[in-house]
Amino acid sequence: MASRRLTLFLSIANSAILIAGIGLVSLLLAKDVSNYPLAIHWSESGRIFEASLVYAPIIYGRFLPWPWLDPGRAILEGVVFLLPGGQIWLYRLWVSLLQFGMTALAAALAFRRVRSASQTHSGKIVPFLIVLWGVLFLFQSPIYPHVLLGAVLVLWLADPKKPVRILVVVLLASVWEGLCRVNWFLVPAILVVLIYLLTTPIAGKKLLHYLLWPALWLLMGAVASVSTYGLYIGLTHWPIPFLDPEMNYAFFRFKLWPNDAFFLGLLPGIGLVILPGLVFILAGGGKKIRRLHWFRWLVLLGILGAFFLGSTVVSMRAGGGFDLHNYDTFNLLFFVVCLYWGMAAVASELPGVDLPKPSFANPAVLLGMTLVPFFFALIALPNPASLSERDGQVAIARIQSLVQAVNTDDRPVLLIEARHLFAYGLLPETELFLPYEKIELMEMAMAGNSSYLAQFWQDVAHQRFSLIVTDVLWWLTKDVNEPFGYENNVWVENVAEPIHRFYERIYYNPAAGLEIYAPLTEPSTP
Repeated sequence: MASRRLTLFLSIANSAILIAGIGLVSLLLAKDVSNYPLAIHWSESGRIFEASLVYAPIIYGRFLPWPWLDPGRAILEGVVFLLPGGQIWLYRLWVSLLQFGMTALAAALAFRRVRSASQTHSGKIVPFLIVLWGVLFLFQSPIYPHVLLGAVLVLWLADPKKPVRILVVVLLASVWEGLCRVNWFLVPAILVVLIYLLTTPIAGKKLLHYLLWPALWLLMGAVASVSTYGLYIGLTHWPIPFLDPEMNYAFFRFKLWPNDAFFLGLLPGIGLVILPGLVFILAGGGKKIRRLHWFRWLVLLGILGAFFLGSTVVSMRAGGGFDLHNYDTFNLLFFVVCLYWGMAAVASELPGVDLPKPSFANPAVLLGMTLVPFFFALIALPNPASLSERDGQVAIARIQSLVQAVNTDDRPVLLIEARHLFAYGLLPETELFLPYEKIELMEMAMAGNSSYLAQFWQDVAHQRFSLIVTDVLWWLTKDVNEPFGYENNVWVENVAEPIHRFYERIYYNPAAGLEIYAPLTEPSTP
């Protein structure tokens, strides 16, 4: 009787914590859904504009070059522009729904796949709780929905009993990932290889025969994603960040440990994320582990280790931020391993011997796995926004009036910031000047692309632009090991300094975070 009461209590506690955690995540996403007309995040204006470029024939009446970074993201987020008369709140709602919906879909599809491989059933309420746990787990290092789409295709369509079908799905998903982030190129193929290792024993097979299909999936997935990326870069003539000799990003080790931008630091933070899963797997003891062939364990550890190392390196890069979002690939793969282990769906090497009862059927185990994801949802709790829609409208009206005043000038208007105004018809499309958007400009500054930056300096020095619209330019440099210190300094050196030297500020709206510059009659000299 006491045992039943404890089980009931743990189940209720687990349900309450999971629902509260999902509520916190929903609150975090919902806070961005507003009709504030200017950007609410540093890169939002550029992301909206990039999404509009994909659908330029509908929005601008002509084809325009697609964005350099993450065209897959622009394709997916820009779908909202197919709705007539959309406002900015609709874009924000769509992005939030994509983020939550794609994460929930990945968790649900992963659970469905694992349950189909398990020989046991775990009750009516537990599946719901496991899916909620999966959503919360994946939000610890939030995964952008456009890259997660490739994994969703694999989890949904890849049939482990049909290797040819798996190959087709991997090719489709890899082509899509070729339009997304480089560190996701191999994820569709790696994901099916991981599932294969977890569900397919080696016993009775030669190792070469066992590896034949996984090797083919991996090879063809790599060819598909890299070829797609190469074709896109070839057509758009953009530089390849990790191959172009002019793109040299800085890396910072201080991010690995607690710092002012992220109190946990990268390594302690990701260590905390995986700690419950490691304890949970290792607690199974030697009997469970010995039922798997050593080669399967070796390859599994190799895959996780490689993605952990790659995620760490990317996270240390300038512009990589300070949270755990660059551990997204590793976190997804680790989640799948935990799910297979917890649902007793890992195939035993011994004929006729199954793994014990699913650990996730034990509410104490699931509760232990839930506490850390809930902690990360709690610390991500947003601060109340203090943006005034009126301040934004005032700033836009001023931009419109100044642009109209110079529209007889032969020189274009450069919008480093607020370029999304073109997408919503708030500025005439005839004034659209494509180069030097803020995301692109910052990437080139962080990478020290001397040719690109020299051209920007030259255009500013020759006062090519009748106006420059930007967010508030900062002038003070920081210590390079401060949070965003390097990013701040390269922006000051390569963007703020030339503008300040050859242009003067004619409009300043600190509430909206915008400035407008016009050419100086007597530019300063170096």
